[in-house]
Amino acid sequence: MAESAYGECMNAVFGDPAIAPVPETIDEALGESAPAWRQLTDVLAGENVATAWRYYKDGGWVIKASRGSRTVAWMSVNQGYGRITFFFAQRLRPALVAADDLPAWVKDAARDATKMLSITIQIRTSADVADAQSVLRYKLTLK
Repeated sequence: MAESAYGECMNAVFGDPAIAPVPETIDEALGESAPAWRQLTDVLAGENVATAWRYYKDGGWVIKASRGSRTVAWMSVNQGYGRITFFFAQRLRPALVAADDLPAWVKDAARDATKMLSITIQIRTSADVADAQSVLRYKLTLK
């Protein structure tokens, strides 16, 4: 399932600045989605994308995914699922809509975006991870 609201992306379950997420609490929050989340983090590592937890007053604990100095995505853990959000410059809309290797729903979301061009994927299953991997690979090829 996709979402495209920036505020929703940053609505993580880990809101206490004094308590950083650890594997046990992440798995507990994700429940049945935990294996897909681990699969996603493996995909990111395989693409040389570093992940780091950061605390933000307006969003709680979220992961900044980056390659070098370039931010690739933002991730959060929600009750029962994870999220990954990719942001794209508006100038890239035509390329996203025309991409042959992206899922149809991603192209539709890019076409329909009215403000910031973002693609958010709820991570619950391996199929969601496959969609995220498609968008990630595309994001990494764009300048």
